[in-house]
Amino acid sequence: MNVSRIKALAISPYESMKYMMEKLAKNEPLIDLDVYVGDLSKGVGIVHKNIQEHYDVIISRGGTAEMIEKISPIPVIEIELSVYDILRAIKLAENYYSRFAIVGFSSLTKSAKLLCDLLQYNTRIVTLTDENQVEPVLNSIIKDRYQVIICDMISNTTAKRLGLNSILVTSGSESIENAFQRAIKLCSGYALIKENKVLLEEALRYGDGDVVIFNENQEICFNTIGENETVLDHLRRRIPEAMEGSTKKSYHMIDDHLYSIKCMAAPLSLGSYTIFHIHREYVPENTGKGGIFFTNAKEAEKKFFNSIYSITNAMESIKNLLEPLYRTGFPVMIYGEKGTGRDEAACRIYTHSPKNHYPMMTLDLKVLSPDVLDHLLERYDSPVNSENNTIYFKNVQNLSQHMCAKLLSYIANNNLSHRCRLLFSCEMGENELMPETCIKIIKELSCMRVHTRALRDCRDDIPAIAGLYLANLNLELSRQIIGVEPEGMEEIKKYAWPGNYTQLRRVMNELAVMTETPYVKTRSVKEILEKERLTFSSLTETSTLNNYFQVEKNKSLNEMTSELVRQALLANNGNQSITAKKLGISRTTLWRYINKK
Repeated sequence: MNVSRIKALAISPYESMKYMMEKLAKNEPLIDLDVYVGDLSKGVGIVHKNIQEHYDVIISRGGTAEMIEKISPIPVIEIELSVYDILRAIKLAENYYSRFAIVGFSSLTKSAKLLCDLLQYNTRIVTLTDENQVEPVLNSIIKDRYQVIICDMISNTTAKRLGLNSILVTSGSESIENAFQRAIKLCSGYALIKENKVLLEEALRYGDGDVVIFNENQEICFNTIGENETVLDHLRRRIPEAMEGSTKKSYHMIDDHLYSIKCMAAPLSLGSYTIFHIHREYVPENTGKGGIFFTNAKEAEKKFFNSIYSITNAMESIKNLLEPLYRTGFPVMIYGEKGTGRDEAACRIYTHSPKNHYPMMTLDLKVLSPDVLDHLLERYDSPVNSENNTIYFKNVQNLSQHMCAKLLSYIANNNLSHRCRLLFSCEMGENELMPETCIKIIKELSCMRVHTRALRDCRDDIPAIAGLYLANLNLELSRQIIGVEPEGMEEIKKYAWPGNYTQLRRVMNELAVMTETPYVKTRSVKEILEKERLTFSSLTETSTLNNYFQVEKNKSLNEMTSELVRQALLANNGNQSITAKKLGISRTTLWRYINKK
């Protein structure tokens, strides 16, 4: 039987499910699918906005489907959570936590109750009937000292905001395919899809600033910025990125001017379009140099929300240090090893400060040349010479003594610490003393200090951190990994992690991509960690050799040689034989330098 094509509106509670639905829809020649990301009331709002577009059916999940069904004049197909979806999440929680609760709408909790009864789990299960219940329920769960919740999307989002660990129950491909088949059966008599221009009209209506629209051949269909070829070329280069997914907004320096650019992919029946909304921000000229970045509170919050520190609640250990700093205007020095979340700590202070409705300007002193920094400090219209902004001086350990003195003089002469919020960060190696420039900044500006802990200092938390990050990777990669084999987790726990959380994230990403089984194999863990050891061993040796020549110039040759030997010994974990061999000297000579007074 010939069946008309079905025009379906899908409301996905999370981004990776949107990707999975779009991917599976490519195998359904009878379905023409538009997928939006929105949970509960946001999903209802999307339906309200798009219901006039002559859709045949709406496909959604859980509490969002229940709410849409109450207001929709067209049929709603619910993507049902399978018992296996829920069991997978329970097993992931069981691997790393002794107490967990299940929170969600009836589409989740009904099956969860049945499953827990069958398995004889004495688990707290809370059924929500309204999204306004979510925060009070989670506060109660936090008060009762539950370690983690298994939940739906709205509870997952709220839990992250409240600092509660959470595991989202994700839908497998079989549940989505089943929903597609039920939609085809229900809509088998519907008419062919009509040309749809409303999406394009809505995108234009709700944009701000200038608008540029490209067709799929990268030809301009609409343009309000005129013949500004530099901007137009920049937008063309971003078309592939825009076509990857949902609306995005970012800041870009073009011809020494700061622009906020919002892009949207608009797939219509006669072709695909890319819509850009461009707004030129006021920034004093001559700031378009490497190492200078601008962001707003929304983007900084989003960056932190998607980081490993938020996903795993890894910043809980310094939460009590950060919270008193949010409402103060004192300068702050954030110091710690590479990969311990110094940038993320700066973002948290910025997004919670009274000045968070003004931009944050980051000056990366590892990238920014001394000439450019000198230029920024000398010009009256420099973005550094601003009002109410947050200025983040990143990697101040790279400042020379001369530039440090000049920066401190500029801050004092321009009363900058009172006009703007000043944040600094300093990268330090393991057992490394704080550089003199950082100490000078702390003393001169009376900085509050925040130390970001190394991962090895909280080894007992590593299994839980890895487990939560795996749960997030399941969501991101549409995987169903339950956990890491016990021996493999022990390997992860006892590894030194010289790259800290950044290194852990990279290792877990690689393990998740490589794993095709429910559990990550111990063999895979050992192979990847061995590669990490080789990589970081090479980096450590190179870094140590560079540090040999950072000693004070007024030291004698013998003092410099002794310093070099001591650093080499430290890099080789005190092994005198290996150290002597690498330096090309005898153990006797090595011993003489070690004990030289």
